[in-house]
Amino acid sequence: MEFVLYTEKPVAEGVKALTELIGLSATATRPALEGYAEKSGRFAVGLSSNVFGRFRRKTWLEGAMAKDGGATVIRGRVPDGASP
Repeated sequence: MEFVLYTEKPVAEGVKALTELIGLSATATRPALEGYAEKSGRFAVGLSSNVFGRFRRKTWLEGAMAKDGGATVIRGRVPDGASP
């Protein structure tokens, strides 16, 4: 699945916010995130979860932030996963 998001924040602020989010510890309502965010705007965020009993799956969201006119455009992709 591909997505496109728009924000008024500059790329540098988006990278900083994403880096802070990745660095947060897991809580009962928020799982731990893995990943990175580069100054260029490229990023990847991984999340592990149970999908069936003891089986865990890690899903990665990959994307890039870039300035386009007066807005920052965030384009990314998340794998569709296995068919049912």
